Amino acid sequence: MHIDLLESLTEQNRNWSETGKHLLETGEYHEALAYYDRAIIAEPQDHQAWYERGVVLETLGLAKEAIASYEKATQIQPQSYWPWYAWGYVAFKELGDNEQALQCFEQSLALRPDDYWSAYRRGEALRCLGHYGAAIASYDALLETRSPDYWLWYRRGDALRDWGKFKEALSSYSHAIALKPQDFWAWYRKADLLQRLGRWQAAIKSYEQALAADDEDGLVWYEYACCCALCGDSDKAILGLREALSLQYPGDREAILSDRRLARLQDHPQFQLTMTNDQ
Repeated sequence: MHIDLLESLTEQNRNWSETGKHLLETGEYHEALAYYDRAIIAEPQDHQAWYERGVVLETLGLAKEAIASYEKATQIQPQSYWPWYAWGYVAFKELGDNEQALQCFEQSLALRPDDYWSAYRRGEALRCLGHYGAAIASYDALLETRSPDYWLWYRRGDALRDWGKFKEALSSYSHAIALKPQDFWAWYRKADLLQRLGRWQAAIKSYEQALAADDEDGLVWYEYACCCALCGDSDKAILGLREALSLQYPGDREAILSDRRLARLQDHPQFQLTMTNDQ
């Protein structure tokens, strides 16, 4: 009788898991969750059901509940790659728990040492934790075999920038731009660094490239205006400032008036008119 009951529960677990997977694939997430719950009641040690239940919860935007399912899957089967990776991804992306994410990606990498995504996400977690040298080493190891990878170069630039190594970061952003010449973000990051380094003419050119990719960003127009003002090009500076204000640039009027980079414009009649019209 006991054996018959176990066989019945195992069969129910299999059927409910298969139904849950089908519902997951067809986008019927709440129904899928109900079937995975039934499968787990029938067989609490089914690590795959716990993992797939986590996928459903993650898809529904229930990050903490998804992590609980992924964690349970790793407890039952520590040698399973996907629960570790998924746990790390949700911890990093949805909860900002970089320490936990790093631990999970270390585990998934131990199971699949050549896995690109675990290594890339590990670099991201390290960067966000301020371990810039380790993050760059992680990116560099991947670049040895994936040199034409935009995101590796871009995130490497971010790590170098956050570390205060602006010149090295510029080189990484330039590599990213070479791979995606029309990309807004790499041009914007490059322009920002050039401005910090006092290379205003070069910054203007990079801001112009960023604006060619997306001219609806008020912050970029404002930074462009500041660089033009620093270079003595009042007309372009006024134009950029007007565009920034028309796009609801987030800075307030007092902050703009006190921005030293715009000091050369203070007595310009068009600057006064622009600021008056913005009130």
